[in-house]
Amino acid sequence: MAYHGYLPIISKYAANVRKEKGSVKILEIGLLSGVSLFSIVSNMNILGIDNYEYTGVDIKLQEEITIFNYYTLKHENCKINLIEEDSLKFLKNCKESFDIILIDGDHNYPTVKKECEYLPQLSHKNTLFVFDDYYGKWSTNDLYYSELNDWKNIDNFSKLEKDNQKKGVRPAVDEFIKNNNLKSFTLMKGEPICLIHQDNELIVV
Repeated sequence: MAYHGYLPIISKYAANVRKEKGSVKILEIGLLSGVSLFSIVSNMNILGIDNYEYTGVDIKLQEEITIFNYYTLKHENCKINLIEEDSLKFLKNCKESFDIILIDGDHNYPTVKKECEYLPQLSHKNTLFVFDDYYGKWSTNDLYYSELNDWKNIDNFSKLEKDNQKKGVRPAVDEFIKNNNLKSFTLMKGEPICLIHQDNELIVV
């Protein structure tokens, strides 16, 4: 995921959470090459956010992520957790609560729908959700990483039944918004969609 213009708003929100709670916990599903992870962490370092825990989950951790990780952290009380696991298995078993959750895993309706079902147990009323690919090619079309050459040999993908009527990221996220009384907003055309609870107490924009 590359959030482009959303990096400042994510970092600003992290700063608000840090001021309010004393620490901030971020979860990113779908790391790929780690562009967003290290961009966000760098922004937080610049802003002086000195107490955070960043958990990144991907079914296949790229080698460059594990290498760069050793050179990224600026403060001793900050931590990056890199987890190589299928997103649905991780979300199902995770018992933590996060302040910011970034979703950019498999780009198909059944996976995103299932991911969304786990998010309420991992969040609170001031959690900021950010969904990439709500717009663009995979908005209403399915992509399965298990069908791509670089991922074909991975055998621990969750097996989900395809939906003949609904495809892509957008319908799954729209259902999540409706079922959880969330407000959505975007700042730039074609960028990710952000979601917050109706009674969110932190300033977002």
